Amino acid sequence: MRSWLTERPPFSCWPVALLGLLVFGASPALHAAQGQSSITGAKVACTEGTAGPYPCKDADLLSVLSIEALGGTADTDLNDVWGWTDPQTGTEYALVGRTDGTAFVDVSSPTEPVYVGTLPSRTTASAWRDVKVYADHAFIVSEAPGHGMQVFDLTRLRDVGADERPKTFDETAHYDGGESVRLETAHNVAVNTDTGFAYIVGGDASGAAPTCGGGLHMVNVQSPATPTFAGCGPGVATDASGSGRSARSAGPSSAARLGPNARQSGFSRAKDAGYTHDAQCVTYRGPDPEHRGDEICINANETVVNIADVTDKDAPVTIAEATYPDVGYVHQAWLTDDHRYLYVDDELDERDGLVDRTRTLVFDVTDLDAPTRAATFFGATGAIDHNQYIAGSYAYQANYTSGLRVLDVAAPEAPEEVAYFDTYPADDAPQFRGAWSTYPFFDRNIVLVSSIGQGLFVVQPRPAPFLSFTGTRRGRSAQLQWTPSAAAQTARTEVEHKTPGANDWKQRKTVEGRPDAQEYDVSVDNLAPGTHQFRLRHVPTDGPARTSRVQSVTILPSAAAVVNGPTPNPTRGRSVVRLTLREPQDLRVALYDEAGRRVRRFHDGRAAAGVIHRFRVRAARHASGTYFLRIRGESVRASRKIVVVQ
Repeated sequence: MRSWLTERPPFSCWPVALLGLLVFGASPALHAAQGQSSITGAKVACTEGTAGPYPCKDADLLSVLSIEALGGTADTDLNDVWGWTDPQTGTEYALVGRTDGTAFVDVSSPTEPVYVGTLPSRTTASAWRDVKVYADHAFIVSEAPGHGMQVFDLTRLRDVGADERPKTFDETAHYDGGESVRLETAHNVAVNTDTGFAYIVGGDASGAAPTCGGGLHMVNVQSPATPTFAGCGPGVATDASGSGRSARSAGPSSAARLGPNARQSGFSRAKDAGYTHDAQCVTYRGPDPEHRGDEICINANETVVNIADVTDKDAPVTIAEATYPDVGYVHQAWLTDDHRYLYVDDELDERDGLVDRTRTLVFDVTDLDAPTRAATFFGATGAIDHNQYIAGSYAYQANYTSGLRVLDVAAPEAPEEVAYFDTYPADDAPQFRGAWSTYPFFDRNIVLVSSIGQGLFVVQPRPAPFLSFTGTRRGRSAQLQWTPSAAAQTARTEVEHKTPGANDWKQRKTVEGRPDAQEYDVSVDNLAPGTHQFRLRHVPTDGPARTSRVQSVTILPSAAAVVNGPTPNPTRGRSVVRLTLREPQDLRVALYDEAGRRVRRFHDGRAAAGVIHRFRVRAARHASGTYFLRIRGESVRASRKIVVVQ
């Protein structure tokens, strides 16, 4: 008997679709597979509400790869999707989760995607697989028993010749927590690319093995091939037991009734505000000065949104929790680019009849310690919302049976749907079928959509102010290049800049629009060491302004290392020492008292170059007196005196 996850929609509309392709002037190749088809060869424009067989609005279809074309069989479905751009070749890849492994697809020619190869599941198949990227490595988790976390060096993809495709790969490394804490299954993984820490959530281990109880399982991946356990939290002891399982469906334990995130464990438990289902972890650059520069995790914890400070891996703390009326299942939350607002989706409110249309909750998190609900957006259908990501002025939602939905969030408290592409034309019912996830973070305007029983879609929403936007380092300058959309009717483009550690965007340059301009190339000079953020503000001849996605450019120091602080000193609260390295290296940072005894270790391992490493001494944890922060690395040896006053 096939479960909900393998049911396929009817496609009686295909003859009409094929006629439409001819009318629209496209000549794609179609390959039948599993009741679905690949569509490649040419863009299929969204015209009069459809692109081939797919309902749409202002979103063109560039290609579809069927599940068979992705290495799957009749028993295979898709789940997560993420992306990676090879920094050496510029090749763009889709990393596509299948029930039986992970497929790697070259999408640098988005109308002609190429299936490069696969990394099989470490153990068995599972409906749940999640992947994220850091330092050219993919980190893959699954709820397959004994799977742990796979690590795969993505640079291996560039060496695969055409005659080798599709290639079956082996994992580069594997992580299961080791002796400190066990990890056998997991639901999702988040990565803070600023710090090099991965956060595994929904984890579980069998028997009496210590776990993180389904909460944050923190892993140092700064050396990607040798990940190491960093801690649990917040509020979860290292030896905490707990299945990390979530029984979310009343009634019989039937696969047809359970959602894709419900566990079939043979028992049930109440939804848990300590179980983390999904997370976004960032170096906070928002308006709250108390937390600026801290590492913050936004955790979807079934019944609440949990906001945690995880800067100190030995002592992560919850700083706030947020909820809302008619909670079904707090599934995922994502910050706007400026970290001022938080968009939250609830996975079960539509299915359980708590609301009659897709609901997105918007929270004002200007004060991280006191989030407030600012708005509620209702979509056009009753489909269940699953995953959403925000890039620039747009939120990209995977709403199961209604497909990809694009919201304009330039006015965060008044979002507006501006485009959609329905990967599941059969219906918009509140069921767990259709679009699982999206990836909108490539430099150019293409969006990846993984659809459970349909395949990988490459979609281009329109109109987009910018077809591409990149930022590269040239000495102490940031070289910004962009291509505007011909349909964008550009009056001018304003280059906005946020310096390292700053809160507000500052306008640096204004570039007047030119009818014949194909590409713009602008240099922002004399930048201080650290990571600078840039975005473009598109001002059209008619209509509202829109901002691009953010590009980060890291300026390396001229010296081998730059150490600033401590500030403030003396301190009654916390004092911060900042370090920027010119080259990556092994680094040890620890705090010692006047007698030379080590009282706290801050870092022992690989440290990235070009980013600001912050080491915080909190007075509340130490007696009054004089302490010394010692920094030891391959190119840096420094000591800073810190006076604690209680």
